[in-house]
Amino acid sequence: GLMGFSGTVYVIDFVAHPTDVWRLGSPDTACDGYSASFVGTKCDLRSFPGARASEANGFRITIGSTPFDNLGSDAHFYLRIKNPITPVNMHWTATSLRLTSDNLPEEPYTVFLDKPISVLGAPIGSIVGYERASVGIEHWVTLGFRPGNTVLPDAKAISGLVVIIPPSDFHVVLSARPKDPPALEGHNALPCKSWFLDDQTEGRWVCAVGDNTVFRDTVYRVLLRVINPPTSGAAKAWRIELWQQGAAKPVAVTRSVRGMA
Repeated sequence: GLMGFSGTVYVIDFVAHPTDVWRLGSPDTACDGYSASFVGTKCDLRSFPGARASEANGFRITIGSTPFDNLGSDAHFYLRIKNPITPVNMHWTATSLRLTSDNLPEEPYTVFLDKPISVLGAPIGSIVGYERASVGIEHWVTLGFRPGNTVLPDAKAISGLVVIIPPSDFHVVLSARPKDPPALEGHNALPCKSWFLDDQTEGRWVCAVGDNTVFRDTVYRVLLRVINPPTSGAAKAWRIELWQQGAAKPVAVTRSVRGMA
């Protein structure tokens, strides 16, 4: 824990990652809307490596006389920040340190925040190939898309999920697992550890990814077995969701993946 006392200044530096994406405001200005469940602290925007000296990509909480040891899990603070225009999903860092009388940092200790900070992205893609366009026919369709955000890898568990949902008048063939594109075509396959077959009964495909994860701007292809709608009509959009494991909301989502033309 940290303890502020007379003649000594302790601070905690929070750095937003990726450091070249987040821009929180002007350095050395007060954090917008800062409030905390503990007293005796203040928050100021700071510029850290990765940003220009005139741009803040993090903030510093300065501790006065408030004891920070053993605060427990109920301690919290709030501030308002502006999201970047680029979708991101990455852990921020927090570094505690003591400032000397010359304002030099000593005794630094850095940790990653327990959950990544994400800005919602939007997958982009379309049905790029299919075998048959006839009504009610069973066949393979090929979906190509960019995920719109990155799932952080986890070598020990499932990192996240890619959820693919066709229009409601398509039928997902339960007996057919999704397939990778032919190797000779040179397209990237989804790096799925497994496909959750139970989800196919719910009319969707769910791909679990691990340490070999999906990246925001990489184009992937996957072959999916469907039965076409029983009646003809205009092409309907498909839906794709990208989830980080443990997140309450998707890190990327779209309802406008172009369907069969």
